[in-house]
Amino acid sequence: MVINTNNGFNNANQTNTTRERNGIESNAKAPSSNAKDGATAANMGDKVMLSSEAKSFGKLSAAVAQAPEVDSEKVANIKKAIAEGKFEVNPERIAAKMLQQEDLFS
Repeated sequence: MVINTNNGFNNANQTNTTRERNGIESNAKAPSSNAKDGATAANMGDKVMLSSEAKSFGKLSAAVAQAPEVDSEKVANIKKAIAEGKFEVNPERIAAKMLQQEDLFS
C-alpha cells in the first residue's frame, strides 16, 4: 500500500522527477539547428517590457554617467564661503534645478 503524503499537491514536481529518473524527454526542446538569422527556437518569442519606473531609472543612469566628476576646488571654495558666512543661497536657482530633476522622472 502506498500513502500519498502530499494529498495531490505538487504532482507536477513528482512527475518531472520520475521523467528525469527514467530519462524521458521533458517539454523543453533543444534549440533548432535550422533557426534563421542565428536566433534559436527557444528565444524567438521572448519579449521584455520595462515599467515607467525602470525607464526613469535608465534616464537617471544616463544623466549620472554624463555628469562631471567632483570639482574638489569648487567644493573647497564653497566650504570656505560657508565657514566665513559669505555663502548666499539662490532660491530661484534651487527651484530650477529641482524642476530639471523632476523632468528626468517624467
